[in-house]
Amino acid sequence: MGLFGAIVGGIIGGAVGGGWGALAGAFVGSEIGNNDYQNNNYPVNNYPNNNYQRSYSEIRFLCPHCNRELVASKSMSGVFSCDFCKNPIILSKCPHCNELAISVDIGGFICNNCKKEMWIGVCKSCREIAVTKSKTASHRCGGQVVHILFNTETEIMFFLVSTQVALMVEMGFADGHFDESQKDMIRRIYLEQGFSGEAIELINKMIMDFSSRRPSVLHIVEDANEVLEYNDKLIVLEYLFRVLLANQTIDKGELDLLDRIKSLFEIRESDYDNMYAFYIKKSEDSDILHYYSILELRQDCSDVELKAQYRLLVKQYHPDKYSYMGNEMFQMAHIKFKEIKNAYEKILDFRRANFETQDDIIDVNDVW
Repeated sequence: MGLFGAIVGGIIGGAVGGGWGALAGAFVGSEIGNNDYQNNNYPVNNYPNNNYQRSYSEIRFLCPHCNRELVASKSMSGVFSCDFCKNPIILSKCPHCNELAISVDIGGFICNNCKKEMWIGVCKSCREIAVTKSKTASHRCGGQVVHILFNTETEIMFFLVSTQVALMVEMGFADGHFDESQKDMIRRIYLEQGFSGEAIELINKMIMDFSSRRPSVLHIVEDANEVLEYNDKLIVLEYLFRVLLANQTIDKGELDLLDRIKSLFEIRESDYDNMYAFYIKKSEDSDILHYYSILELRQDCSDVELKAQYRLLVKQYHPDKYSYMGNEMFQMAHIKFKEIKNAYEKILDFRRANFETQDDIIDVNDVW
């Protein structure tokens, strides 16, 4: 399952007991994606034993669970159970070289024969084992292939929470420093849902583990897209907005990450715009945060930093510099230039009304 699955598996393997003990116990010693296929209604067949008549089309190998020798036909495909230890093994054919591939899990693998990447999953439509060249490829019946399976609702819930926390941690790091106010916000989100005691301890462990190992956002979202419904994704996005605002600043990196996750989750623009308006522009103070983001500054920047950044941006986007590039570029620069001046004016007004500003703060028109 990659780094994200490994981290989740490690968290679960050392999870606390109590209210989440049963949830953690369902995963102990395994990563997300290691499933008991017999509980998922997939056909499980016994391997032919060692007395099976051998021919050129057969292959001998060791069971990856108990290390005993098994024999299988190269044409065999599906989920089978070992004659000796009865654990499930997946037999499939590499989509590149057509040689037999043996695995104990679904997910991404490198073929032992041709050394190319292959993906083993389950088709959501026909429920067959599907082997594809890429993670996003469809099954031959046209159905979506998933690479994560769950036996219980508890397992799904654990995966959902892990996804939420992993992405919230990444939002915390998006501006370069994951501070305590953002960590407190993550904990508060789950306290509001009724989490307490050992369950919050588990959330704290997730925060620490995801902070130290930092799984790829792309991998997190790819896995989540196979499991989460659209409304689940909206909830994740809402949590990301709350973590973003926890330290009372908005950074361009944070907004860029929000936009990226929105695209990867395939969130509708109207839903995103409504959420953005509610969280970023719902009050005057939030509008001020938005103006700082336009100038690509933190809210706690000094007057000197504010002045320097304003000078830099108005020179960068002054329409006169774009006049020779055609009317479209000129108009784009003109709009950006006005947006920068307006944001600077709003910040100045806010600072003058609420704080003392330095004497050398510049007028919006005093640039050239």
